[in-house]
Amino acid sequence: MAALPWKDEYCVNVSVIDEQHRRLAELVNRLHEAFECDKTGENVFIALNELIGFTRLHFATEEELMLKYEYPDYAAHRMAHKTLLSGLQSLLTTLRDRSPFGFVGGNDINDDWVTKHLLESDVALGNFLNNKGVF
Repeated sequence: MAALPWKDEYCVNVSVIDEQHRRLAELVNRLHEAFECDKTGENVFIALNELIGFTRLHFATEEELMLKYEYPDYAAHRMAHKTLLSGLQSLLTTLRDRSPFGFVGGNDINDDWVTKHLLESDVALGNFLNNKGVF
């Protein structure tokens, strides 16, 4: 079973964001699969680094749209992005420093934070952008 199964309710009705959210879900699932199958950790680090890189790209996309359309909740949304990226970096450090590998408490990236951010912050951003004619 996927760690973060895609649900239509995660769609924000902005095509570039929805495509990137689907890709992020795939990368989270790939990371969890690597963790379950790879006892040496090499594939875990590859998957996590890919997730971190794509997450940075995705956040830059969202933040560019927020600035372009003067999103009123930009500062809080950007801070949430920084928090998640910090958590991903922390997870990378934890995995490097731990043996055997394992997801640890609040560092697990499929926890409620991701879905809450998608369902609240990103849906609100999507609604705002839709009202500006961005789909």
